[in-house]
Amino acid sequence: MAGPRIFWITSEERILPSLEEGSTLIPGEELSLHLKKSLRCKVGDCFSFCQPESGQLFQGEVIRLSPLSLSLTPQDSRRSYRGQHGRCRFSLAIAPIKGDFLSQTLSQSTMCGIDRLIWLSTDRGVVRWDAEEFSRKKGRMEAIIREKSQLSGRTDQMNMDAPMTLRELAADPAVSFLFFDEAISSWTPQAPWWERVVSGLAGMEGNHELVALVGPEGGWSDRERGFLETLPKDRFYPETLGPLILSAEAAILSVISLLGLSGSYYRNHFSGEK
Repeated sequence: MAGPRIFWITSEERILPSLEEGSTLIPGEELSLHLKKSLRCKVGDCFSFCQPESGQLFQGEVIRLSPLSLSLTPQDSRRSYRGQHGRCRFSLAIAPIKGDFLSQTLSQSTMCGIDRLIWLSTDRGVVRWDAEEFSRKKGRMEAIIREKSQLSGRTDQMNMDAPMTLRELAADPAVSFLFFDEAISSWTPQAPWWERVVSGLAGMEGNHELVALVGPEGGWSDRERGFLETLPKDRFYPETLGPLILSAEAAILSVISLLGLSGSYYRNHFSGEK
């Protein structure tokens, strides 16, 4: 993949007001080194920047090399990827994972447009994180999210929560669950079941979040299944990924692609954006 399509303006950068030229960006040490050494920027070169908190896009033009400074001009942000405020969020909840697949999951979730990644504390999860372990890993995971956002042109940051139980997650009445279960045998290839659920929620205004649940390697326990089945029908959608049994890794990557891409499509469709 090529270099970043967009650079995030982080706490390491400084923005200075200038009445003559608008805002001026003074890149931090890491970004400055990348622009000068890797991209060999020169005066007059232009790059795209954004503030991930607001999603605002800017064109930055190099006006000085020492210290490196760029003038910022606000751009139309409608062509950038960002979750639509006031529309349903599409999120993923999975048990903690490890190794290379952790990086792969973070990368694909970010680049496919997942709004929130929730780590679940499950009865049969093989990998378990306590608050200290999550805190230790958080910086590295956020760095992956930032890198993949910039590579893909995403202007907002995927949220990431510390491990919680299903019951804690369900305590938020705005959350509905898309429950992927290997035990379900109601596969009907003629009916795209996901389209009905995703498009229906994407068209609703207000505070809604559809969380896709993918079971841990050890599967869901009877206790967890029993709790989910007590939820109202408009908050619990049990579904299957098809007639084949998928590994945990294959199921996670399939759901990320399906939910992220279809959710983004229908949100933009109902918001009137093309």
